[in-house]
Amino acid sequence: MKFIIKVILIAVLSYILQLLLPFWVVAVVAFVVNYAIQSSGWSSFFSGFLAIFLVWSIVAIIINSRTDSILTDQVAALFSMNSILITLLSAFIGGLVAGMGGLTARMLFTRKNKSSKYYS
Repeated sequence: MKFIIKVILIAVLSYILQLLLPFWVVAVVAFVVNYAIQSSGWSSFFSGFLAIFLVWSIVAIIINSRTDSILTDQVAALFSMNSILITLLSAFIGGLVAGMGGLTARMLFTRKNKSSKYYS
């Protein structure tokens, strides 16, 4: 249940904040949400990855349908790829950015709560 809540929070907050801020705000949002709602490392990574992958895929598909895929087809021709693959590749990269942000929150929380006998 926490996983679904994190995915929804990351998706909604990232979509809203990306209207005003640069693309890398997805890492900050995934970090904050995963720091606030603690779970395992894999869950932290995949909640950020899945949320942004879905958001960027849906937004790209909507933009492509409104513009008749003009830019996507040109970029796909430039890289000798399919336009659908270009859309999925950009969503995958955004998902990795957010996933790393979520994983960083988990690692910071784990490190913060780990006591060390060498440092006080």
